[in-house]
Amino acid sequence: MKNTILVFVLFFTVPTLLLAQCPGSPPAGFTCIPDIDFELALIDLEIDSDMTVNGQVATDDISVITSLDVHSRSISDFTGLEDFIALETLISWNNDTPTLDLSNNTALTSITCYWSFISNLTLPNNNTVTYLNCGNNNLSSINLAPYPALETFIAYSNNFNSVNFNSNTLLEIINLQNNPLTSLIVTLNTALRELYCYNTGLSTVNVTQNTAIEILWCHENPLSGLDVSFNTALTELYCYNSGLNSLNLSNNNQLVKLWMWNNNLITLDLSNNLLLQNLDCGNNSINNLTLPNTNTLTHLWGYNNSLNSVVTTPYNNLEVMDFTGNNLAGVNVSTNTALTELWLWDNQLNTIDVSSNTALQYFDCGNNNLTSVNVSMLPNLIEFYCNQNSLTSLDAKNGNNSNLDWFWAQDNPGLNCIQVDIVPPFDTTNWDKDPATSYSADCALNIEELSNSEIKTYPNPISEILNIQIDEEYQYSIYNIFGQKVNSGYLFQGLNSIDFDNQKSGIYFIEIFNNETSYSKKIIKI
Repeated sequence: MKNTILVFVLFFTVPTLLLAQCPGSPPAGFTCIPDIDFELALIDLEIDSDMTVNGQVATDDISVITSLDVHSRSISDFTGLEDFIALETLISWNNDTPTLDLSNNTALTSITCYWSFISNLTLPNNNTVTYLNCGNNNLSSINLAPYPALETFIAYSNNFNSVNFNSNTLLEIINLQNNPLTSLIVTLNTALRELYCYNTGLSTVNVTQNTAIEILWCHENPLSGLDVSFNTALTELYCYNSGLNSLNLSNNNQLVKLWMWNNNLITLDLSNNLLLQNLDCGNNSINNLTLPNTNTLTHLWGYNNSLNSVVTTPYNNLEVMDFTGNNLAGVNVSTNTALTELWLWDNQLNTIDVSSNTALQYFDCGNNNLTSVNVSMLPNLIEFYCNQNSLTSLDAKNGNNSNLDWFWAQDNPGLNCIQVDIVPPFDTTNWDKDPATSYSADCALNIEELSNSEIKTYPNPISEILNIQIDEEYQYSIYNIFGQKVNSGYLFQGLNSIDFDNQKSGIYFIEIFNNETSYSKKIIKI
C-alpha cells in the first residue's frame, strides 16, 4: 500500500518538478518557453506536442520547424527560439519584444519582425539572409555587412541616422522612410529597383548609379536638387513637398506615375513621358506645362499653379482633371469623355461646355466669370459647384436631381431662376442659392406675367401683415438677407395673410412655388 502511494505521488509531482527547473535548467530533451503567449502560439500551431502550457516544449518538436508565423500574439520574450535550428522563415510582427536574439538561428533567410517595439535586434550568425523587415521599431543601429545575399531591407520608422549598404550589392529594395537620416549612400547597390527614403530629412539623394531603379519615393525632404537622368527604368517617382526648383524628366520614358506637388517649379516638360498615367504637379508656380502627346493619362492634377492655358484634347481616357486655382480663360474637355471629376474652381473661365462629359460625377466651376452653365446632360452628378460667378442662366435639370448631394449656386446676384427636375427639389440640405433666386421646372416661363396674373403681394414695404392673392395653391418660404429660412408654409386659393410682426426690420425674400414653377420677390419690413 505504501509503495502504491509513493508511485502515485511521484507520477503527479514529476511534471511540476520539471516545470520548476525551467527556465533555469530545462530537463534533457526539452526547451524552455517562459513566455506563456509564445507557448500558446506553439500549441495553436500544433508544434508543442503535449498541448499543455507548462513552460517547455520538446526540443524535437521545434528543431525541425522551417517556417514559424507567430505575429500578433503579444509575445514579449522569445526565449526558446534559439532551438529552432532549422528555421528558415520567421514572421513575428506586431508583438511586444524589446529584445530579439536570432544569433543561433543560422538557417534563417527571411525575417519579418516589424511593429514589435524592438530596440535590440541580434541577427543570425550566417550569410544567407535575403529578406529583413524590421520596420516600425526602436532600432538605432544595425550591421548588415555579414549579409551579402540580402535582397530586401525594410526598416521604416526607426531611429537610424545611417545604414551601411556597401556589402549588400544584391539589394533590390531599401525602405528607410521616416528615419532621421543624415546620409544615404547607395552607389554600390546597382541592383536596386525600389528606394523609399521619404520624410528622412535628407538634402541629397544620389541615385545616379542605380540605373535599374523603378520606384523612387524621396518626397517630404528638403532636397537641393534631384538628378534622375540616369534612371531610365523609372516608372514611379514621388518627390512632392521637397523644395525642388527644377526637374528634368526627358530620359524617363518609362514613367507611369509622377507625384511632385508642392515644389517651386515654373516649367515642366513631360513631352517624352509617353507612358504617363498619373500626374500630380499641383501647388507649384508652373506657367508652362507640356504634357505628353499620348492617351495614357487617367489622372491629372495641376491645381494652384499659374497656367493660362492647358491642352487636354488627346486624353480620352482621362478620369480626373483638377486645374483649380489657375488663370485659365477656357478649357476644352470635349474629347475627355471618360471624365468623372472636373475641378476648375478659381480660374478666369468665360464659358464651359461639358455636354460631352456625361460620366461626370463631381464638377466644380465656381469662382469664375461664367454667365451660363448647363449640366442638364449630366445624370450622374453627385456634387456640383458653380457659386461665385456672374450667372444669369443655370440649367440643372438632369433627370436625376435626387442623386445630387451637393449643389452650390450662391453668390450669383444676376441669377433669377435655376431650372431643376421638380419644385421644390429633393433633399436640399447641402443645396445653396441666393435668396432671390428661384427653382423652377421651366425657367422659360415668364415670371413677370405669372406675377401679374396669378400672384399679387401687398403691401411692400410692410409693417406687420403681408397679403398674398393667388389663383391656385402654392407653398412659400421666406428667407432673410443672409439666406436663412425664417418662415414657410402653404398658400390657398384666394387671399392669404402672413404675419411679419415677429420679424426684425430689414430685407426679406419670399419664394412662392409649386411643382411646376416658382416666383421670388423682395420684401422690405419696416
